[in-house]
Amino acid sequence: MDFYAIPQHAIEVFDQVHQLRVTVHDLTGRLWAFLPPERFRHDIPQCNAVKYSQRGEKCLAFEGVKLQEQLIEQPEGRVHICHAGFVEWVVPVISDQSLQMLLFAGIRLPARDLNVSIKPTRLPVLGQVNVSKVDESESIQIFEHLHQLAARLKDWLVQLKSIDLPRKADDASTAQRRIIIQTFVLHHHTHEQVYLSQLAKVLGLTESRTSHVVQETFGRSFRQLLLEARLRTAMGLLRHTDMDMRQVASRSGFEDLRHFHRVFKRETNQTPRHYRLMRD
Repeated sequence: MDFYAIPQHAIEVFDQVHQLRVTVHDLTGRLWAFLPPERFRHDIPQCNAVKYSQRGEKCLAFEGVKLQEQLIEQPEGRVHICHAGFVEWVVPVISDQSLQMLLFAGIRLPARDLNVSIKPTRLPVLGQVNVSKVDESESIQIFEHLHQLAARLKDWLVQLKSIDLPRKADDASTAQRRIIIQTFVLHHHTHEQVYLSQLAKVLGLTESRTSHVVQETFGRSFRQLLLEARLRTAMGLLRHTDMDMRQVASRSGFEDLRHFHRVFKRETNQTPRHYRLMRD
């Protein structure tokens, strides 16, 4: 399997096995380039119904900074019932006593025998709900598998950190070239000036041949790969930081604020400001 596809594959397998949805709150930004933007949002219709109601502030506070502070003291995570009355499983990824990310799995309705650590005053669920109940035995299994997913992602991040670009890769196989190109984009997309000639030098190929290799390998141009990586980084900064727009543009590798706004609007059909306002 493609090394860079492991996070998405591991999460999708969990989703399929348990018929749940995993949401990642990545506080370091290290996964932003490898997962689709919607994976970082609680983008479930039932959750959205609550977030955009009068209960929204309580919901966001419950899942936000307060939870992060609590889970530093609860490294094993917890099973809780949110303000909408749904069951969620939450597991933190902690390294060097620092919270790196939170994995949320949900949603279900609680069966009578379910044990949870937190149960706010339950409010009526909004709208039609087609969500099954979960009992204690199934909850224990889900919680264990979420821990295994967290360990898998943590190990993958350690491996990612150890990857470095070779000085020359003219004898690389197709699979190796794929990793080299992805690693190059990962390491360089936040720089404003990135050229195909730089990648060509790493691969030991001509610029023309490098352009063909990228297109054949990914079905997209080198320019498109850079743009996708920059947009994902920008979305992560908009979701998880309070940087001003000029800082977000610069940290994501865009030439200037005007260029950032134009490209973001063209590719997402919304402005960076609107995207930030919709974050959870």
